[in-house]
Amino acid sequence: MQTLPQTRLLIASLFTASVLLFSSCSEHDITEESETGTLQITPQVSMDVVPESNGTKANTVYGMETNDFGVFITGTDYNNSSYKLGTFPAEGILMPAGDNFNLTIDSGWIGVIDGDGNSDYRGAGWDTPFYKGAYNPFSVTQNNVTTLSFAILQTTVLIDVEFIQTGDDGIPADYETIEAEVTASWADKHLKYTPAETRTGHFIADLKMTTPPATSIADYGTDTYTVVVNLVDAEGVLPTINKTFTTAELTANHKYTFEIKMDITKTKLDVNVIDVAAQVESPITLYI
Repeated sequence: MQTLPQTRLLIASLFTASVLLFSSCSEHDITEESETGTLQITPQVSMDVVPESNGTKANTVYGMETNDFGVFITGTDYNNSSYKLGTFPAEGILMPAGDNFNLTIDSGWIGVIDGDGNSDYRGAGWDTPFYKGAYNPFSVTQNNVTTLSFAILQTTVLIDVEFIQTGDDGIPADYETIEAEVTASWADKHLKYTPAETRTGHFIADLKMTTPPATSIADYGTDTYTVVVNLVDAEGVLPTINKTFTTAELTANHKYTFEIKMDITKTKLDVNVIDVAAQVESPITLYI
């Protein structure tokens, strides 16, 4: 079984390889005599999640080195190029003069490692944030310096699932397991939670806007989530009970807790979706 540090190392290695592959296709024949301009970037990295109710900020960097973030530049008639943030020249780079260029910086796609040691890049992972900044589109003017200033923001929705009761009190008679499958509405981003899970799930939600560039919490992405609560008979005699609910839009850089509790009659599940930072609760009842 891979440990979390090994998982992060593997994902980081694969991300680095993707950056190098991206770069290998980006050789330009640009000289100072060409119709070119200079591109400089001054991104600001915001590394903290929204403060929780106790006023502290949870550091979600998890040992990430921002110098390793990938810088990707694309354009309609432009050979795509990529850099590492730490090696992007301070004096800027030469680019062909033109319009409709796009720039993205991110920390590398996140996913999980399955039981066989295979990477699954599903846009969701355990205890692993995702950072992104974008400036789309921008123009480069001949013989001038274009400077792009924007923020690199944490764009993952943080989700914990807490099963308030477990064992005989938490599930109907003859059922042995309860679990929750959380899936984002956009793309196949999903994680499965069990009562033994102590890690926080991070789900990528893209930035709301890129022009003007994302600079504050108002620009963070949102997503709705479908949660399927499964009650399972481990022996396979009884049919699995599936109960589903959908959340309202959840905002990136916020932490949410889904509380799931079996009613004393064991005929319904009481669910509460809590925005930890804002202290807003959304109760839901699922009848069995």
